[in-house]
Amino acid sequence: MINTLPANVKSLFPKENLEFADSITENESKILKEVISVCYLVIHTYKRLTTMFYVNSGHMEAQIPQDWYSAPVQCINKVFDKHACFEQVGEMIDAVEKKSPELGKRMRTVLAGNCARLEGLSPAAVEYSKKCVHFITHVMCSLTLGKQLTFDKADELHKEFKFPHPDYFLSQELSAADQAALKKANPDVQF
Repeated sequence: MINTLPANVKSLFPKENLEFADSITENESKILKEVISVCYLVIHTYKRLTTMFYVNSGHMEAQIPQDWYSAPVQCINKVFDKHACFEQVGEMIDAVEKKSPELGKRMRTVLAGNCARLEGLSPAAVEYSKKCVHFITHVMCSLTLGKQLTFDKADELHKEFKFPHPDYFLSQELSAADQAALKKANPDVQF
């Protein structure tokens, strides 16, 4: 399925992620779909419960804070808070290992490879890497679940790498040194 992706999306995938995706068997795909479906179910259940809370507590739906759904997203993003310790990914891998130790082992290998790419990078470069990993993870999960995909984020990531923000000093933008470090740590990725 990865081979059917547009070039601007596929170019953001690290080698170990592509190899992992290509190596997944039909039975392993079913295991991943089951585990990923549970993650999506938790997020959607949280969204519904939060909506019900706001509506039932007398708040009109229009008054629901814009970021009401962000708690599960923030929970997922905690995976990337410390690049040396991806706790929640580890929990997902634990769930996979219960069903297929070999698949879990391969997932841990991919995780270790992704973590190694972050060593020695500046905070801005790590932040950019987190965005890329979040995007490719979303793509892989969506492909696994057969969900509709849009690839606008890939274009945004490519632009963010190449063009500095106008308010350079007000944001964490990639310097030329960050760009060089990312290219060196990720020779197989075309930012």
